[in-house]
Amino acid sequence: MTKRATIWRRLTDAPGSITEPKHVRQSQLLASVLLLLMPLGTVSIAVQLLFIPNFAPTFTAVAIGLALLLVAYGLTRAGHYRSGAVMVVGVTALGSFAAVVLPPYNTFSYAFLFLSIFLASLLFSEAYMLFTTAAVLLIVTLVLPASGVRPPGNDPVVVPIFLICVTALLLIYRRHGNAMERDRHAELSASEERFRSLAEVALEGIAFIVDGRIIDINERGASILGATSDAIIGRDAMDFCAPEFREIAMHHIRTDSEERYEIIGMRAGNIRFPMEVQGRRTIYQGRPVRVTVLRDLSERRRAEEDLLQIARGVSANIGDSFFHSLVAHLAKVLSADYALVGELMPDSSDRIRAIAVCANGERVGNFEYHLAGTPCENVVGHYPCAYPQNVQKIFPADPMLKKLNVDAYIGTPL
Repeated sequence: MTKRATIWRRLTDAPGSITEPKHVRQSQLLASVLLLLMPLGTVSIAVQLLFIPNFAPTFTAVAIGLALLLVAYGLTRAGHYRSGAVMVVGVTALGSFAAVVLPPYNTFSYAFLFLSIFLASLLFSEAYMLFTTAAVLLIVTLVLPASGVRPPGNDPVVVPIFLICVTALLLIYRRHGNAMERDRHAELSASEERFRSLAEVALEGIAFIVDGRIIDINERGASILGATSDAIIGRDAMDFCAPEFREIAMHHIRTDSEERYEIIGMRAGNIRFPMEVQGRRTIYQGRPVRVTVLRDLSERRRAEEDLLQIARGVSANIGDSFFHSLVAHLAKVLSADYALVGELMPDSSDRIRAIAVCANGERVGNFEYHLAGTPCENVVGHYPCAYPQNVQKIFPADPMLKKLNVDAYIGTPL
């Protein structure tokens, strides 16, 4: 951000007492309008005072108006938006009428009457804009003629028609803009609802972060962090990161990095666990947020350790000893009662011969069985299969499952 942009932002920023986004934007708009009106008005009256005769009476009135605009700016910066806005519209209207009735008399001065209507449309509701238009028209059509001020070209209709036409155009533009804003908001809400629905059914944790704080999180994300979503929302994201990894996480947030990285997370109760994180900036609920995907790596790390233990256990064995060592370590790592490696019989495509069997931690003799009706039928020549429970009910034709009282099964082709 350039130095001028930084200064302008400081001069127009809403006070800290205003937190609602809509009111923040209104306060910034009013401060910007005042910062434009005051220097432009000052330059204008200075030039006219120097080069236009009989401008002194108008100069005094406009100078008072500029002083009041400065007061309005102070009110706006103090958080009193409505008071500042009313003062801006009122001072602009009075200044415009002063330019009409005070010397030098210039027909073009009537055009400035539109300025107060425009500012009312910009700063207030539609009803207030129409009220301001009605007040200006009342003064133009009744008060000024009664005071002896002649309309341009002695035509009493031209100024009111001009103001009515301009107001109508402003009204149409305003309503069109509101309709477009409603459509955009509805589309954004629908998009966010779809995004939220997808986030809720996602198998990964998804957190929405603004200024380092979690403003929303899906059910899976809350589960990963070991707390309810209500207990997480509003907290600093770094509360769920181990202290030695916070600088890494903050670096990715500050740089808007979209790379995956691994850290040690902190669950409720200061429980440490490995976590993979990936973030991306997007718009959510009408404001820029960092959407962060959380993946609990605990199961992966355990699987890697289990695989390492199996590899270490069987690495020194060859031939039949390899398979016997393999089933023994599989049973141990998976806490399984039974583990076996089997092969298809050379003369049959539906019969298996076990070549290594471990039962309750002991090596037992090999045996043969038919594939039909067993869970192995879905594995041989196909893909891994797992049945976490009730495997006897799923395969009632397999007598061995019933004999061994097996409840769960997992198998993979080799």
